[in-house]
Amino acid sequence: MQRSPRGMRWRLLAACSGFALLAGACGSARRASVTPPSTTASAQAGASTSPGPAATPRPFTLVTPRIQGSTLPESITAIAAYGDDVWIAADNTILASSDRGGRWRQLAHIAGGVLSLSFTSPKDGWAGTPTGLLHSRDGGASWQVAAGGHDAIRRVRFVDAAHGWLTTGHEILARTVDGGASWTDVKNPCDTGPGNEFQSLVSFINARDGWMLCPGQPSAGSQAKELFHTTDGGTTWTPFSYVHWGTDPTPSPFELPVGGYASDLFFLDAQHGWMSEERSGVLATGDGAQSWHRLSFDATGDPRADGVVFTSITRGFAFIASGTALVGATADGGATWTTVYTLPPILPNGVVTPSANAPFTLGGRTTTWTRLLPGFNVVSDLVRSSDVWAVAAACHEERLPAAKAALVGRPTMRVCYPNVLLHSSDAGAMWVQEKLPDMPDAVFALDGHVSITDGGATYQTDDGGATWVRVYPPLLPGR
Repeated sequence: MQRSPRGMRWRLLAACSGFALLAGACGSARRASVTPPSTTASAQAGASTSPGPAATPRPFTLVTPRIQGSTLPESITAIAAYGDDVWIAADNTILASSDRGGRWRQLAHIAGGVLSLSFTSPKDGWAGTPTGLLHSRDGGASWQVAAGGHDAIRRVRFVDAAHGWLTTGHEILARTVDGGASWTDVKNPCDTGPGNEFQSLVSFINARDGWMLCPGQPSAGSQAKELFHTTDGGTTWTPFSYVHWGTDPTPSPFELPVGGYASDLFFLDAQHGWMSEERSGVLATGDGAQSWHRLSFDATGDPRADGVVFTSITRGFAFIASGTALVGATADGGATWTTVYTLPPILPNGVVTPSANAPFTLGGRTTTWTRLLPGFNVVSDLVRSSDVWAVAAACHEERLPAAKAALVGRPTMRVCYPNVLLHSSDAGAMWVQEKLPDMPDAVFALDGHVSITDGGATYQTDDGGATWVRVYPPLLPGR
């Protein structure tokens, strides 16, 4: 029985690697060469009938490279639609489609990222960002700072060229009646909601009629929520429905789903509205929020949605922000969904776990991983002449209790520590260990660079591991 090092995300000690633990000390932070364990000693240990540790690796010198990030996007953060036009924000970049998601084009870059989008025509749009409100008059190709005096804008919603609302991270609700030239703070009903800890979700259908959803404390896939309604543009709000934790002497007059963590709210008219949720996907109402039913937005097998917008009763869009970041479109009111955009990940193609005893050529000689790194389980490798990289885990034989040994038919079990990245520039004579933010999954060649996946992120190096730069997928899928 063998425990695979792939996917093991636990930590042994904060500052020590698996190698250092086996040796009883942490390695040096300086780059140095260390001779690997003796192949002869490994063979002798492997041939021993003793169930104790076999081919225990000695510590490799730790190398702490510089890790550099990037401002390129890795998730979808906002969505808007008007007619056949759709816009999405991929962190700090606006992308648009004029054919309901059939083809996409890359537009402006916005420093700091975009948290919300709202368009009232193919040209006139608004963007809420952590630093303020932006306005576009050319369909999102360029943006200008708008008036308002608010920052940390979480949601912006316009119903026409004059009337709009925004909410901020400070739970401020503000309204404009002059196209954003001036803004007035109005009462946020979520201040009296069920312990609101998340963003206030606002949606209007015209200058007067709107809804505000106040998400509260989540627990085990469910969440306290309260829905408010206004008929005077947000000056006053009336409680409409709620779901609270514990007992409440006043029953909610209408249904509000407890399952899922609310992330967005969109009403098209007085009767039709949609709510996006993590853990529940997209929910819809056709009777003015008196009841809700779940739709089948599960294109990835995960009932999660982070934003939703509809342009008619039948046509709409929703997105998943992280993980497999994608945009789904429906033409039948949400009965079925089609993926129209996916933020393509950079993943190693054709990475195969190398065989421990399969011979390969390294530096003009034939060797195997068993000889090259005795006591290690190599799960991914990259060999370039005398330059060799390996994602590997230190392993040893651990004695089993008698009862378990009898059950599995052997006295020991092979136990492997978390993966680390090893590098040798002299055909495996000397090795160093690259100390990275997370546990590496694979090492591979990408566009001529040495690349690794590490905790879901992808990094590349052009200087032998001294510096690693995080890289992101292209914004637009290749055609």
